Amino acid sequence: MTRSASRPGHKTANGSVRIIGGDLRSRRIPVNSARQLRPTPDRVRETLFNWISTGLQNAHCLDLFSGSGVLGFEALSRGASTVTMVENSGPIYRQLIDNASLLDMGSRVQIIRQNAFKYLQRTDQSFDFIFIDPPFDDHAVEPTLTAIYENDLLNPGGRVYVEQRAQSAIDNFTGWRMLRSGRAGDVDFRLLETDRP
Repeated sequence: MTRSASRPGHKTANGSVRIIGGDLRSRRIPVNSARQLRPTPDRVRETLFNWISTGLQNAHCLDLFSGSGVLGFEALSRGASTVTMVENSGPIYRQLIDNASLLDMGSRVQIIRQNAFKYLQRTDQSFDFIFIDPPFDDHAVEPTLTAIYENDLLNPGGRVYVEQRAQSAIDNFTGWRMLRSGRAGDVDFRLLETDRP
C-alpha cells in the first residue's frame, strides 16, 4: 500500500511505481498524488516475494488498505490467480480501477471501495495470502489481524504479510506465529501464520 506521513526515498519519480518481478516486470503504474500515499519500497517487496514465491502460483490474495495496489499487482505478475483489493478512499479506488485496466488484469482482480474492517466482517471468502499495509498512524495492524483470525479468513497453510512503523512495531500478536521478519529504514515487515493446528 499505503498511506502514512511521506518519507524521503519512498515517493517514486514521476508519480509512478515499478513492478519488479514476474510477467509484468518493469511495468510502471501511476500512483495517486495523495500526500500520504506510501508504496511499499522495492527492496521490501523483493524480500517479501522471495519469502512467498513457492506458494504464490494460483494463490488467492487479499490486499487490504490497498493504496497504490503495488503489492496486489506484484502478486498477480508473479503468478497469483486472483487478488481482491480493498480501498476506502474514492480517488485512490478510482486510480486502482484505472491501473487494473492499464495492466489488462481482467477478472483476476476485484477492487472494492470499502472500509477494511467492514469488509473483513462481511466477506465469505478466504485467502492464501493477505497483505496488511495500513497507514502507519492508524494503529490498524493489531485489530486487522484479530478480525482475520476471528473470522477464519485464511485457507489452510495461508500467510499474512504485515508492514508497521519500525519505531512502534508490535512484536507479538495473539493467535499468530512469526515466520520471517525484516526492517528497512522506517519499515518493519513480517510474515505470519496462525497458531491454529
